[in-house]
Amino acid sequence: MSSSYYLLCVSHDPALRIDSSFTSPDAAMDAIAAGLEEHPVCDLLVARVSGALCEVGCPPTRNQRHHPPCLAHGGPKWADADLLRLLTAVNQTDDVRVRDVARSNAFSCWSIRRLHRLRLELGTPALLVLDPSAGTR
Repeated sequence: MSSSYYLLCVSHDPALRIDSSFTSPDAAMDAIAAGLEEHPVCDLLVARVSGALCEVGCPPTRNQRHHPPCLAHGGPKWADADLLRLLTAVNQTDDVRVRDVARSNAFSCWSIRRLHRLRLELGTPALLVLDPSAGTR
């Protein structure tokens, strides 16, 4: 089965699927780089779907028209949907050491705020605590 790609606006809570469909990740990333009239300074991501959600991609920093919540990266950063579900669960644990790993720079594209807003796409519950001092970027 071939994949299709669509844009997600995570400036909204919950994230909005933008009415678009692309046949390649490059075309979707190019649309973000070109800018979207209806989302001129929004936080946009790309979803890869092949039957179900497979991956979510964070565009290169230079192509984001807002102040990105993640560390600078020159190319797209893709994360498997199952990893994002796991990060959502880990962010709710009582074990501070485990939460610190999930909030480390290695996962900077997948902040608590983004994960919370992606909950409908990921099929995860709302994050119980959105701690502004703990990497909500």
